Parts: sequence; C-alpha cells; structure tokens
Amino acid sequence: MIEEAIFEEEAMESDETKKNVDKLKNEVNKLNTEIEEIQDNCKHPEYSIKNVSSDATAAIRRVCDNCKANIGYPSNDELKKNGYM
Repeated sequence: MIEEAIFEEEAMESDETKKNVDKLKNEVNKLNTEIEEIQDNCKHPEYSIKNVSSDATAAIRRVCDNCKANIGYPSNDELKKNGYM
C-alpha cells in the first residue's frame, strides 16, 4: 500500500514536471518567433563588429545594435579597425 502511494505520487510529480517543461519550452518558442519577427522588420541602421558564439564555435560578425541580429560578415577593413587583425 505505501509503495503504491509513493509510486503514484512520483508519477504525479513526473507528470507535473513534464507539463511545466512543455509549457516553458512553448513560451520560449513563442518568444524566439517574436524576436525573429522583430529582427526581420528591423532596418539595421547601425551595427557593431562582435565576437559571437553559436554551438561550440566563435565567429566575428556584424551585429545590429538595435535588434541584436547577426547581419553578416565584416570586411577586412572593419576587422582591422576593430582590432581583430
């Protein structure tokens, strides 16, 4: 009896954990979609040269100062001006 009650309680906790994780992942996906829409509509009037990381690698990119989107690769002159060469 006690073992069954403990098992049921653990199963309920597990279900709650799964629901919470699913809810949070859904919220993150919605926020990422909203960020993408904002970045797609941004005119990127000003940008900086920054060292950004994606996955396990780091790379130097042009990054919009307004929406923080990676908008391309810097020229050699931009790399020199910003101390990367």
